[in-house]
Amino acid sequence: MTRLEDALRATLAADTDPDGDPAPDLERWLPGIRQGARRRRTARQVIAAGVAATVALGAMVGYALTRSDDAPPAPTERHLGTPSPPPWSPRSLDVVGDALFVLDTDVRCQCTRILRTTGTQWTVVGEIPVWGLFSLDFTSDGSTGWVADRDQVWVSHDQGRSWSAVPLPGQAQDPEDGLATEVSVLADDVWTTDGDVWRLPAATDRPERVDIDGITVATSVQAVGGSLLVTGSSEATSADLASSDVLRVSDDGGTGWTPLAAPCTSAQLTAAAGAAFAVCQDATGDRATVHRWTPGQDRFEEYATTVLSEGGILLALDDERLAITDDADERILTASTDIPTDFAQSDDTPLIDSAVLGERLYVVSLAGMSMSEDGGRTWSQISQ
Repeated sequence: MTRLEDALRATLAADTDPDGDPAPDLERWLPGIRQGARRRRTARQVIAAGVAATVALGAMVGYALTRSDDAPPAPTERHLGTPSPPPWSPRSLDVVGDALFVLDTDVRCQCTRILRTTGTQWTVVGEIPVWGLFSLDFTSDGSTGWVADRDQVWVSHDQGRSWSAVPLPGQAQDPEDGLATEVSVLADDVWTTDGDVWRLPAATDRPERVDIDGITVATSVQAVGGSLLVTGSSEATSADLASSDVLRVSDDGGTGWTPLAAPCTSAQLTAAAGAAFAVCQDATGDRATVHRWTPGQDRFEEYATTVLSEGGILLALDDERLAITDDADERILTASTDIPTDFAQSDDTPLIDSAVLGERLYVVSLAGMSMSEDGGRTWSQISQ
């Protein structure tokens, strides 16, 4: 059993709040929790943010509820565009221009807020009336944004102020078929997967299913540079992803797809804006080789080697740096350096998203959000 699964099982036990009320929306999300745990056991070949988000959902339920007795009351009125405290329970980050946007899921209001900062003050941009969402992405000009929500996505065409739900066709009949837990923007289209791969053009908001030769069940779709990288399985059902070492790349916006060979079986993948990294564990289980791919290359190339247990998690910070969380061992890895650090999070809490805004680095875990202003050497927690 992996370290993430241990955390998942432990926190799911906290299924009531301090007043004895049932955990909000827990039944709605349990299929996704189970699916994420199963995918984690059978195939580590998924984009790191996607798998961490799926597995983290159960842990988020327990973690958020354990904090609720000490929390200030949730606002009873919505004051969009006004100053806000730091994020309560951030889950996803996106940078647009000189601003950082945060997807902040708040059990107190049973909602998910979109917050914005330029580094000094937080502002509430918009609110979605659903709790427990994971992935946020905007177009490069910030005009249109999307948020993944299980069997649908939420879309905003006014810079995140208002949001409407767009169902994914054919979903919700059998939650075991797949759950959309990530969105990724390329040009003016958003891409997501619930087992099928979907493209939603900003001009129409109409989901278009994209068939990819060799992939029967997709596990992740990610924009990397000007390309799309899809991981998946040739198996017929999402219940068996043991052979999900299938990678496909599109350099023309999703029209044509070419195979990309993984550097090893059961690789752990994590992607930044312009590069993807594949982590291959060695036979001893205590070291790993990191390989990197950038658009235009026809294969992964060896990038770095590092000490890493089988439960260690890597998250791309940018095209050159990766964050390592491996029990109490936390580091920043590059091609030539391996720097110990402390992400100012609880031990044994894997990171699930990151962002770079100017000289500032941001990371998010189930324990909150941290910032570094010195290249990742020191960190301070900034969430509530």
